[in-house]
Amino acid sequence: MAQESGALCWAARGVIHVKSLATLANKTAQMTYEANNPKATYRISRFSKLNDEDSYLQSRQFRLMAYSATGGLLTAGKSTWPVKMVSTDDQLR
Repeated sequence: MAQESGALCWAARGVIHVKSLATLANKTAQMTYEANNPKATYRISRFSKLNDEDSYLQSRQFRLMAYSATGGLLTAGKSTWPVKMVSTDDQLR
């Protein structure tokens, strides 16, 4: 909804903020952060993208195991992932 209206939207301390880009562009900056400048007043020492992608993937990664009468024990996936037993009939054809 914010993108359609040309605005930025974020949540901070339980409050949802929506500001139009035109309003933000006309204001002067209160603080300026700089990276790779040790003499800057406010420095960015490191950054990372904030998302839940890793926790989402961890909840869906399993080490699949099945027993085949002809092939014996079949496994797929990393040994550190939790085991999920499946039937050999579940194989892709």
